[in-house]
Amino acid sequence: MADTSNLRATTLLEGAPPLSHELRLMQIDDLPGVTGIFNAASRARESTHGMRLWGVDEMRKFLFESPPIFESFVAVSDGGVVGWTALTRHHLRDGYKHTAEMSLYVQPSFRRKGIGTALAETILSRASALNLHNILAIVFKDVPYVIASAEKRFGFSIAACFPEAFDDNGKYHDILILEKLVALEVT
Repeated sequence: MADTSNLRATTLLEGAPPLSHELRLMQIDDLPGVTGIFNAASRARESTHGMRLWGVDEMRKFLFESPPIFESFVAVSDGGVVGWTALTRHHLRDGYKHTAEMSLYVQPSFRRKGIGTALAETILSRASALNLHNILAIVFKDVPYVIASAEKRFGFSIAACFPEAFDDNGKYHDILILEKLVALEVT
């Protein structure tokens, strides 16, 4: 298994100084920052988990105590969490044990700087070693740049559309299920 505990990344933007951030496995101490990023995305209707804000304890249970536990990574800049990604169980039925749902969130001020790409590449590179065959991402249909990035950069394809499945206080939004098939490692 590759050592992914402490990855460093430097991202260059046109005309901007280098941005240095660290990618590493998520730790319990990261949960306040992770929860804050998640809640900001929920308030902005960027999370298909819903509009309800989560507490740190609920996030801990979701990421660290809901079996099976896959891997979660954070991007850290100047000591603070600026983005995170996780693979979590998609369904409890045994037939879905090789399927996981991917979550990825980046603070708005750190977007378009390569952090989301680095997080996605890191977590997706681990899928086969985690004995996963199918990675799902659940996204809003009306966010085309997310869909285009998932398809072009990471090999996802649209598997399903659920029309008006997300209720935003009486305004309904279409949800897409994106999927990426992964070759299982032969041991």
